[in-house]
Amino acid sequence: MIRNSTEQEKIYDNRVSSLQVGFSEIETFSLELINDIIKNHNIQTICDFGCGTGKYLNYICSNNPGLSGQGFDISKNSISIANSNKVQNSSFMQIDGTFNDLQGYASKFDLVIINHVFEHVHPEDRVSFLESAKNLLNTNGIIFISVPNRRAVPEVIVSLKEKLLDIEIRKKVGHEYMESEEGYLKYIKQSFVNYKINRQYDVSLSYQRLDLQLPLGLINLLIPWKFLNLISPKLSNYFRKIDLTLTKTLLRKASLSFYYTITKDKI
Repeated sequence: MIRNSTEQEKIYDNRVSSLQVGFSEIETFSLELINDIIKNHNIQTICDFGCGTGKYLNYICSNNPGLSGQGFDISKNSISIANSNKVQNSSFMQIDGTFNDLQGYASKFDLVIINHVFEHVHPEDRVSFLESAKNLLNTNGIIFISVPNRRAVPEVIVSLKEKLLDIEIRKKVGHEYMESEEGYLKYIKQSFVNYKINRQYDVSLSYQRLDLQLPLGLINLLIPWKFLNLISPKLSNYFRKIDLTLTKTLLRKASLSFYYTITKDKI
């Protein structure tokens, strides 16, 4: 059960127009990872758990005509739009926050994607949420989860005012329960004890967005990549070539989102 599902539904019913516009660079990155899973694991059936207006699933299905796609969401307006835009091999269904609709659901899926949905779920409901998603899997099915990084740094200097208002802004877009990577993983590991969890970061996006981060208390001062390259091409090139193992901590902090591919088999 999602205890705040009514509030979440209202948020997304009011935001459906903005959720239909193109793909952001983060979404494009997620789509590339999902496409790799589809190709490398012979995926035939896919479920978008929290599909919104269906733009992800419709895009995936339209580019993979051999797939059969099913989307679920709690927003009535979002599902209405998804169905109006559905392609030949996609379908959509509204569910409630208790997931009663899914009990005994006959179809199982090779791949279940939970794309920027998990951060909307109240922490006390996360395990049951993941269990509901896991119950939709075929025996050797795969789950793909992407979540925003609470500590990701924006492209501009973050003011004290923005820091103080951050929680209110996150509430308005349903991101009230964003976590650090450790916070997300706590629930994922609890639900997928016997599964392999492969973690990925949007490293290329991190390099584009973040080169130097100077934490000054509540303020994070950023020196953008282009600016660094302008000042010192040699220093810029050094950061580009440096061993990723040495910059793992920095990249994880810079990663705009975290991506988890969960499977019983080794990736």
